[in-house]
Amino acid sequence: MKSGANEKTHAGAGESTRGDCRKLFVVAAEESGPSLWRSIAAVLAPDDALLVLGPEWCLERIIAYGLSREIHCHRLASVGGSWWLAAQLRPGMSAMWSGMHRVVAGGARAQRIMRSLGCMECEVEVPRAAVSVAPISVASRLVTDGSSRGARIRREFGVADHERLVLLGGEPAEWTDARFVARAVGMAIVGGARLRMVVSPALPDIAAISSWIVHATGAAPMILDARAEEPWELHCAIDAMVIDCDGVGTAPIRCAGTRRNHPLDARWGLSDELGFVSPVSALDALAAGIPVIAHTTIELPAEHAQSAVSESLPRITRFNSDIAELCRALAAIPHRGSYSALSASQSPKSAIAASR
Repeated sequence: MKSGANEKTHAGAGESTRGDCRKLFVVAAEESGPSLWRSIAAVLAPDDALLVLGPEWCLERIIAYGLSREIHCHRLASVGGSWWLAAQLRPGMSAMWSGMHRVVAGGARAQRIMRSLGCMECEVEVPRAAVSVAPISVASRLVTDGSSRGARIRREFGVADHERLVLLGGEPAEWTDARFVARAVGMAIVGGARLRMVVSPALPDIAAISSWIVHATGAAPMILDARAEEPWELHCAIDAMVIDCDGVGTAPIRCAGTRRNHPLDARWGLSDELGFVSPVSALDALAAGIPVIAHTTIELPAEHAQSAVSESLPRITRFNSDIAELCRALAAIPHRGSYSALSASQSPKSAIAASR
């Protein structure tokens, strides 16, 4: 396959695959984010191909995360909002996938677009464990004397040592509804939990959500920081990650609580196009030894469920539509000091081994 007008080859680190496993990975720019792009760049091999449904910047971002120079890259932009018309103006469109053994999409929207173009064999697949994340040792996450990067980030956020710092995961940030999680955080704080939550400033209505939680709790637990969209940058500082399906996977009205409709859903009817929450950011957090609180609809591998440090410290905690269930899970996040007794007798080398 040779590169055409909208096809490129780029440098990076890919690994070779067997000739009978060639695949086309399809990603829709509007439903994806940095964690997925980074994973795609890591998992695709030289015999594979990439199709980006969307603008040029999305392809450039994936390239920036280290896409292999051997991978054939295609891009298709809608014409007047129509993908079918875009395909008609692109002769030989079906040749992109006709020579591939598998066609996989990074999300439900990408799958629907591909099937509308006639590629009925396209299936959703998460690039599981695609990114090699160095596990954070228990010892290094417990450093509180200011010498660690994590401690510096916590000081920057104004997070006290006795407070738990939680990261709200999920992507794209623009489709993530934080109301349900914010209400649970507020309930936990009122109940005595010492919590702070870092979120992306790109979340819909985040200013109103932050204002509500300040009035409800008398505190300011919300931290707005763009690094939340590249969560691996905050792994060294957080105590847990929470990932919900609201906005991305389901219309928020389906969850318990007095809620308004999703601000994007009312305008564009996004709930008709959704249904899949990418677990990539949660998988990266688990690989780094960070506990994850996830909605029951989000698929996570069972092998990550239990902590390697202690059976009493679960790696994955589930919640459903009961806000009290999420509130209890947030209140039960182990303080970093909970690991002290377990890791005090461990050398840094053994602590790293325990966190794997």
